[in-house]
Amino acid sequence: LYLAHSHDSFVLSNATPQLHTFHLAAGGRTFKNVPLTPGSSAKQLSAIPPGEYELSCDNHPTERSLVVVLTHPYSAYTNAEGEYQLRNIPAGSIRLEVRSSSGTAGTNLELEAGKVSHQEIRVGPGAGP
Repeated sequence: LYLAHSHDSFVLSNATPQLHTFHLAAGGRTFKNVPLTPGSSAKQLSAIPPGEYELSCDNHPTERSLVVVLTHPYSAYTNAEGEYQLRNIPAGSIRLEVRSSSGTAGTNLELEAGKVSHQEIRVGPGAGP
């Protein structure tokens, strides 16, 4: 999983002796498909709209990932125990979503100024409340 923001750029390069591709798709439709020849110089991609994208290499089926492009800075990766921290989120109503290879789950939260909030979210088969 890669997290990016709508103002970020992707820098693509290939230091291997094999041809790779940067194939970015959303909803089954290709958004970008950039061949990366062996030893090619770095290429920069920018202006990728917010959303979820499937990243793959057309030549290597095991090279796959999910790219999530956000319009806000509020994102985090979990540690080995599945814990995370989001800091400096403004008070008010928010939607908290969790994505993993096991699925997606979310909940609505009401955040109060100056208070720490704890929320457990389970993702995957049999997760339940």
